[in-house]
Amino acid sequence: MNKNKMMDTNEIKILLEKYDEGQTSLEEEKKLKKYFQENKNIPKKWKVYQQEFDYFIQQSMPFFKQNEQESWQKLTTKINNQLPKKRLQFSLNIKIMSGIAAGILLLSIGFVLGKLSNHTKQNTENLSVEIQDLKQIMMQSLLKNNSAGDRLQAVQYATEIKKRDKDDVKTIVNTLAETLQNDENTNVRLAAANALLGYKDDYPNVTSILVKALSNQDDPVVQIALINSLLALKIKEAKKPIEKILEEQKMPEEVKKMIEVQLKNI
Repeated sequence: MNKNKMMDTNEIKILLEKYDEGQTSLEEEKKLKKYFQENKNIPKKWKVYQQEFDYFIQQSMPFFKQNEQESWQKLTTKINNQLPKKRLQFSLNIKIMSGIAAGILLLSIGFVLGKLSNHTKQNTENLSVEIQDLKQIMMQSLLKNNSAGDRLQAVQYATEIKKRDKDDVKTIVNTLAETLQNDENTNVRLAAANALLGYKDDYPNVTSILVKALSNQDDPVVQIALINSLLALKIKEAKKPIEKILEEQKMPEEVKKMIEVQLKNI
């Protein structure tokens, strides 16, 4: 009996390590919830996890008893129904479930739901911050997915996040820059470039990031999109990279002439 108990403890330890890293599945977290619900003698070092799972069960579990799609719809409806009109709107894509460690996402939602009992201006503003944080978590997680559609959704979240402090903006911009540089899908890179433009007034290095990305791109579709954006913004440091592309890359003559005309205005 003691041996089995020790084995259970070792298994829980491994699952908690995965949980801390955001790598647990829903099935694994069911095991954790069951463990913390059924065991009275929880090690002191794990008490904090017990509190988290108890809170999650109280706040969120009623929404997840049916199929996932219906549960997510009920969850988002509850959030929006309890928010003051003309204030916040909240939406979740069911596909986020495939890209985010279940515990991090669901506990975050539970925390948001816990904020809905009071409609004061301050609480509404606090809830807005929590929703923005949740979108940022989803953005970071979805960008790791194999599905280009999920990664496009992640970039969309980046455009929906309201800019707050400098650290938030820096994190989002750096994430989008990495996506623009390295994502294998043309549409995802185009979306990342477009999203970055939305941060040009909040982060001074955005245009430099776009210029650097232009120098590293070999996809003519992305190249032309970046060139058009940089020319429209009249970014002088983009002139040499653009001229180099015009010399080395083959492109339709009419497009090339149009770019050359706009270059003269920088």
